[in-house]
Amino acid sequence: MVDGPLVIAALSGGVDSAVSALLLREEGYRVQCLHMSNWEEDGYCEAAKDFQDARRVCRELGLPLHRVNFSQAYKERVFERFLAEYRLGRTPNPDVLCNREIKFGVLWEYAKRLGGDRLATGHYVRLEQSGQSVELHKGKDSNKDQSYFLHAVGAEELRNVIFPLASRLKSEVRDIARKASLPQAQKKDSTGICFIGERPFANFLGQYLPSTTGVIRDPEGRSLGVEQGKDHPNLFQNWLTASAMHWINGVTPGWSLGSTLKCNAKTRYRQADQACTVTAGPNETVEVSFERPQRAITPGQYVVFYQGSRCLGGATIETTEMRLDTFEAVG
Repeated sequence: MVDGPLVIAALSGGVDSAVSALLLREEGYRVQCLHMSNWEEDGYCEAAKDFQDARRVCRELGLPLHRVNFSQAYKERVFERFLAEYRLGRTPNPDVLCNREIKFGVLWEYAKRLGGDRLATGHYVRLEQSGQSVELHKGKDSNKDQSYFLHAVGAEELRNVIFPLASRLKSEVRDIARKASLPQAQKKDSTGICFIGERPFANFLGQYLPSTTGVIRDPEGRSLGVEQGKDHPNLFQNWLTASAMHWINGVTPGWSLGSTLKCNAKTRYRQADQACTVTAGPNETVEVSFERPQRAITPGQYVVFYQGSRCLGGATIETTEMRLDTFEAVG
């Protein structure tokens, strides 16, 4: 594809993005790589090391490498919202915002300024054409599937994206890297907060939020010590409300206040799909009733909906309850 579309491959310095760039090159695409930094180096963030790893990959593959710093956009669009949720006593998930606002937002706009026709990333997800649109589906590797984190990205943003690892297992990706002698073959997967990395989390938050103390209370308002046991009945709920509902392919025709949809949902990453009924509320809110009680549904996190392997979209969890009438009805 010497004269084909130019693909800008997001290159983090990790094994997934490195193998993605390699696969694109082997398939004949015109490929250039783009490394972005979103957090200033501070002793925990390994931005400088990641950039050097990205440079080594591009030298090995003979691909051009661009570098850009989105620290300001990241702080304004992701990190400030992350802190705002903690101020409210909620538990946010910044990876979802990072994908929507940065990777498939400002990064894609920058890639187009470089002349890119397509964007490629190392996410373990799959796209399927559906008429004039695209659907987001789980990747082949169920243990690495990242559709949960991409549920807030719209079909229009996904239309020009390539996911080279869609049909790959993580073990295959490691093998490809080893056979190609890529330096990332044995590099451990990144963990911690998106672009901020692993660090003493309480100390980190303490730099931005005042430390406060509180009392743990049971549903009747009685003061407790630490909640006893991970399977305590008070940790389970079967009903939630969620706001800012986002449908990847837009609202289904006929979806209006009171409409219902039977599907599956996750309330956290790596959770198995859970059968539920989604009911449309006002102003892009939904109510979700689960067939079985779910452990530790957490306000500020996301509930993400699926039909089979297809990711439909998701919303921000606001409130949770254990509704005995609902449970008895479905039990």
